[in-house]
Amino acid sequence: MRFHFPAAALAASALLSACATTPTEPTPTTAASANPEARLERVVMLMRHGVRPPTKAMVTPPGVAAQDWPGWPVDWGELTPHGYDAVRLLGQWDRHHWADQGLLAAEGCPAAGQVHLAASSKSRTQATARALAEGLAPGCPLEVEFPATPADDAE
Repeated sequence: MRFHFPAAALAASALLSACATTPTEPTPTTAASANPEARLERVVMLMRHGVRPPTKAMVTPPGVAAQDWPGWPVDWGELTPHGYDAVRLLGQWDRHHWADQGLLAAEGCPAAGQVHLAASSKSRTQATARALAEGLAPGCPLEVEFPATPADDAE
């Protein structure tokens, strides 16, 4: 799918305008009462890596930009400190939310086998998984499973 920025920007602008003028009064819902005995049993979460720079330097022809593009604090394609922190915060939120749902204890380390983290062979995805683990279970020895080589990655 090709992304057309002007069309997407116009659509986003129209959507934001509609949201800004739409009343935000609560609406009744029946989903919560459909089965009061239902409970969360497990979560399967698939996510991309956190914030990273491009995977290679962009070639910008002279005169296109008034200034050079800003630098990145890490090598091309690697997870940034900001990306790590954002995913760690997501892990903290997940822990709180899942504890409220009774899936995890509010504190302490999860039981062995209760949390399984996997990443690809790329260092940015492994760092992302470690950040999630740090937020989800700070100070706990959660392992991140990943292939030994890029050839072993699932495609």
